[in-house]
Amino acid sequence: WIGKQLEKYIKSSGYNNLLDLKSGSSTQFLGKDLRVYWVQSIKEKIVQDEKSVTIYLNDVENKARENSLFENWWRKQAEEIYVKLVNQFMPIFARHGVNKPQVAIRKMKTLWGSCSKHLNKITLNEYLLKADIRCIEYVVFHELTHLIYNAHNKNFYNFLTIYMPDWKERKQRLDLEVVQGL
Repeated sequence: WIGKQLEKYIKSSGYNNLLDLKSGSSTQFLGKDLRVYWVQSIKEKIVQDEKSVTIYLNDVENKARENSLFENWWRKQAEEIYVKLVNQFMPIFARHGVNKPQVAIRKMKTLWGSCSKHLNKITLNEYLLKADIRCIEYVVFHELTHLIYNAHNKNFYNFLTIYMPDWKERKQRLDLEVVQGL
């Protein structure tokens, strides 16, 4: 186990953050390695496949533009995935009188998500997109549960367990594997 953890740490060190990625470096995306390539092109565009994202831009020496294009693409992916999950879970929450919340995406240093019940809004960490989809589902469901139960009390965890019986395993994976890569 220690050997595997060290191997993961070594793989994730260096350019595992989203800032200042170099062409050919990788980051985690939905729990898998994603290679990022920058290519000189007349037309700016972004092409993604299963294992890579290629960003075509006018000036590959313009690091600010590279970072801006990648960050905008990353945030768009996060928004699409997070909103899709909220929509997927809404039938459960609608039965409990919850209206579909606004979904905000932010860079957060210490939280995966937060909930503002009085604003009917959940905020999700854009770095959560590094986790596999099951971990992201857990965080989205957790924050939606706060629209019913404010506190982390017995009712909160009972609700979570009824609708997502494996939430503890998902949380553990998120805490042990994904946090180390951030």
